[in-house]
Amino acid sequence: MPISSATSSRSSSTDDRRVRGFSLVEMLVVLVVLSLAVGVIASRWTSGEASTAAIARQTESALRAARAQAMRSGDDVRVEFDLSARTIRRDGRALIVWPDAVDADIDAAGSESTPPVFAVRFAPGGGSTGLRITYRRDDAATSVAVSWLTGEVAREPR
Repeated sequence: MPISSATSSRSSSTDDRRVRGFSLVEMLVVLVVLSLAVGVIASRWTSGEASTAAIARQTESALRAARAQAMRSGDDVRVEFDLSARTIRRDGRALIVWPDAVDADIDAAGSESTPPVFAVRFAPGGGSTGLRITYRRDDAATSVAVSWLTGEVAREPR
């Protein structure tokens, strides 16, 4: 009897281990599925604000570089915003292309604008013709403004 009782207790403890928990593979599959779900939900929740802010940062950087170039070279530098092509150009070269999901509204000096192309011109002294561009997606909006007096470039979330 002691032999049969040891065998039966050993098999019951093996059965208990199998029933008690999940395998490592099952746990990894659940973690992967949960992380994908969280990633999709988070990207949809913040996509409008994140995309407008990213484009505004790129625009701000391009405008600051153009202003610095004008001050360094002693020549005017013109940056164009083409609403139909959804691009920002300098010296005929596209610097930034924004996605179709993002809309842009521009206020610029009439002397620099021929719709759908708007422009800002930076002078060697640091001033500019002024501009304000607002990127919109869903309920999110971010603006970049160039002061006409000082040429200073600033980004402002709305």
